Amino acid sequence: MWGARTLERARRRLVRAPEPSPEPRPEQASPDGHGGNPSDDTAVSVALTRRDKDRFAAALSAQLGDATPRLDTPARVASALIVALDRVGGRGRPHVVRKPAGLYTPEYWHISIHGADHAARAELERLAAVRRTEP
Repeated sequence: MWGARTLERARRRLVRAPEPSPEPRPEQASPDGHGGNPSDDTAVSVALTRRDKDRFAAALSAQLGDATPRLDTPARVASALIVALDRVGGRGRPHVVRKPAGLYTPEYWHISIHGADHAARAELERLAAVRRTEP
């Protein structure tokens, strides 16, 4: 049975007070001083088949160097994108999903960068363009 403590805890978790929005950082302020960059809330994404993801990962590995581990999991691809974005001075939170998450099923990879700035967009577009131009 559900005790009073358990129900109260569940109620607190379900009915959370909204968290206050953080104050804008100085680098987020626009030149006119009216708040953050409009691209801070944007996301850029690309969906790839397995073959296209392998080409994308090869281009990403070539940019990062020989010490890059094999980019065969969503977590590894996301962490490699974090390093690549940091190197070009871009900001954003990469999110990579493989669907379905099976080993031997036809799949696609959805790669997105939330809160992408212009440098992050350009980097993802550059990596995606390498994917399209190779045979």
